[in-house]
Amino acid sequence: MVDTPLARYDKRLRESMAETGTKPPEHPTSQQAWDVGAPTVALNVGWLQLDDISPVVVFLASDAAAMVTGVEYEVTGGDSAKGF
Repeated sequence: MVDTPLARYDKRLRESMAETGTKPPEHPTSQQAWDVGAPTVALNVGWLQLDDISPVVVFLASDAAAMVTGVEYEVTGGDSAKGF
C-alpha cells in the first residue's frame, strides 16, 4: 500500500490485515497492518512512499517515454510477486 491518507483509514487497514487471514481489531493502526502484512511483501520495504512512485510518473510524462505504449508499470516493492 502507498502511505497516503486514503490508505490509512480503519476499513482499508482491516481489509489489508484480513487479506493475510488475520482477524483485525476494530480500529487497527497502520503499524499493526504493516506488522501483519510485512512477511508477505517480497522486499520488506514497508509502506510505499509517494517518492517511491513519482520517478515512474515523471518518466512516463517526459519525452524519454515518447515510444512507450501499452505498458503497465507496477511500483509495488515486490508486493505483486506474492505467490511466485
